[in-house]
Amino acid sequence: MAQNKKTMFRLCVMLFGISLFSMTGVSVSAAQKEAICDGVSIDGIDIGGMTKEEAIEALDAYVAGLRGKEIAVALDEEIAMTTVGDLGFNCVESDSIDKALDLGRVGNLIKRYKEVKDAKEVGVNYELTFHLDDQKLAEFVNVECSKDDKLAQNATVQRLNGQFAYTKEVIGRKVNVEGTSQMIQDAILTDWNHEDILLDAMMEEDIPQYGLDTVQNVNALLGTFTTNYSTSSRERKNNIANASRLISGSVVYPGETFSCYEKMAPFTTANGYYSAHAYVNGMVEDSIGGGVCQVSTTLYNAVLRSELEIVQRAEHSMTVSYVDVAFDAAIAGTYKDLKFKNNLDIPVLVEAIANGTTLTFNIYGAETRPSSHSVEFKSEVISKTEPPKDVITEDKTQPTTYRKVTQSAYTGYVAVLYKYIYENGQLVDKIQINKSTYKASPNYVTVGTMVVEEEEPENPEVEESTNPDKDPIKKPDKDETDKKPVKDPDKKPEKDPDKKPEKDPNKKPDKDDTDKKPVKDPDKEDTSEVEKPEDTKPEDSVEEEDASVEQEQTVDAEDSEVDD
Repeated sequence: MAQNKKTMFRLCVMLFGISLFSMTGVSVSAAQKEAICDGVSIDGIDIGGMTKEEAIEALDAYVAGLRGKEIAVALDEEIAMTTVGDLGFNCVESDSIDKALDLGRVGNLIKRYKEVKDAKEVGVNYELTFHLDDQKLAEFVNVECSKDDKLAQNATVQRLNGQFAYTKEVIGRKVNVEGTSQMIQDAILTDWNHEDILLDAMMEEDIPQYGLDTVQNVNALLGTFTTNYSTSSRERKNNIANASRLISGSVVYPGETFSCYEKMAPFTTANGYYSAHAYVNGMVEDSIGGGVCQVSTTLYNAVLRSELEIVQRAEHSMTVSYVDVAFDAAIAGTYKDLKFKNNLDIPVLVEAIANGTTLTFNIYGAETRPSSHSVEFKSEVISKTEPPKDVITEDKTQPTTYRKVTQSAYTGYVAVLYKYIYENGQLVDKIQINKSTYKASPNYVTVGTMVVEEEEPENPEVEESTNPDKDPIKKPDKDETDKKPVKDPDKKPEKDPDKKPEKDPNKKPDKDDTDKKPVKDPDKEDTSEVEKPEDTKPEDSVEEEDASVEQEQTVDAEDSEVDD
């Protein structure tokens, strides 16, 4: 009986409390404009008593503070620094605030009462979820954390004084990108105390791919080729020597692709190049780096004889003189480049020798071809196009006798290069290497159009009428000069007092006489030298100055071998 009374009392008290909560809760909520219950927090941030807008503002400030925290990753000798925000740290979209607002307002009266009571007495916390930007994290580790890497160095080989010189490989040390990335992610998303972070990068050895034992197999000449540039200008010779220097000594490891353009560029004076002849839209013009195509052409032929894989090659727009058709390789920007791939198991060494007269490229490697094997390369002309009609340019400042060929004509060709393979001296295969097309180009001729008027001889009679005091000396007729007078030996010559003394032959002629130009015979060929513009090239720059040798080694520089 007593127990029933106690239970009944407790029930009455609870009902009274609920009733009181119901009345007071409604009035408080209205006063506080739907404020969040006291004791509610999100990720440890107390938002009790706040409106939704106030809670959102408080959480934004909280996340912004976390994004500003710094991360320091210690490398071997340096420290890579960043912030959590720079790694793309942010909060995953959440409904925590909506849940906090619903607390004590959803459900029956008993449920709401219990939620509010527990929040005040125990507290309610909603956890947030964060994430990082994988791309930004990878960029930080690959760039900033790897700047202290000591990369491995493969064993290498070079030619010194005609001998092979080998250099041992070097083991490196680098950041373990995958392990360091995971370590940073765990430190932020798993075990973070919301303070600045200091970590030690995960390091590892960087092992070279090719050691000395492999590189020492480079000991044989695989292919060689030589071209002549003895008649080139000083500037063009310099460009050939400079480009050859930039290429010589290159070691191409198995599977790697060598780019001639990447080795020689940029074509600037700062990189050692001068202005020389090049092909530009079918014309021969001066361009920085003119002549480097003879370098790529010579290398191309050496690579062919080494039987390495040609990845990219392009012919010139017009023929060149230092190799036959289809044997050339032009360089123009990146769209005309010479690229070859080392398709062998051993590295190859590229050597260039430019002595001012000839250019030679040697390709060294490990000879694996049998001695019975040999190759030969021949080009065959498929079609030929004669040069079009001369292109005439008129020059009003030059006389009509002036005529100068500014660019010689070029014959057009379509040609195919073949590789002939022999075993024990017997032809076993014939392979087409390339098909090349060269444009025909006309003579470009400049002619003068200025008419030079001939001066009329002065009329003695007119001169006498205008100057009666002057006794002009009349030139004798030819017949008269041929007749010699008969002298009387007994008669002394008489002096004529009115006669003026004869003109002294040693006396300089008057200015009027010197201004008189001789009358040209139009039927007679003019053998005088045609006037030419002043030569501004150095004295030894003889290449292509004469139109008769205009085709001599006119090759391309960067972006100069441009087809129409």
